[in-house]
Amino acid sequence: MANYNRKALNLLLSIFTILLFTACSGTGGEVAVDKNVRLSQRLQSYITARKHSNLGQLQQLYLKPEQARIGKIIVKECKIVTVVIKDDNLHAETKLENKIQAMGFTFAKVPTTINWVWSNNNWFIEPSVNSGNPFSKKESNPRTSPDGSTKGQHK
Repeated sequence: MANYNRKALNLLLSIFTILLFTACSGTGGEVAVDKNVRLSQRLQSYITARKHSNLGQLQQLYLKPEQARIGKIIVKECKIVTVVIKDDNLHAETKLENKIQAMGFTFAKVPTTINWVWSNNNWFIEPSVNSGNPFSKKESNPRTSPDGSTKGQHK
């Protein structure tokens, strides 16, 4: 009888162990992420980094961290205007309204649009071709005529 109880106990422990591993494994070790919640968290992190001029924290939000900039603009207040996740569920756009201080002046209701991309199970600020700096180097687009030839361009 003791041998029978021992086999039954081993069988129950085996079933329990299998159920435990199955429950813990979930979907291949990945945890389901609510993209809306995650975007909200990342946006709050962005606002905090801007208010405290924390370049390290800001860099963690960029798909290309070297594009993160703090500059000499002080963000005093920041209000979220809109948060829109695009139909493809891989891109989002957020609009903010900021009160900033720059060059000794305070500017209210300064709009900021941030484009986000979903990558590696998280939202990142999309790399931009032009940083928004009017003095940054821009790609030159030669003027072309309807026949495709360039006019007024020196080679």
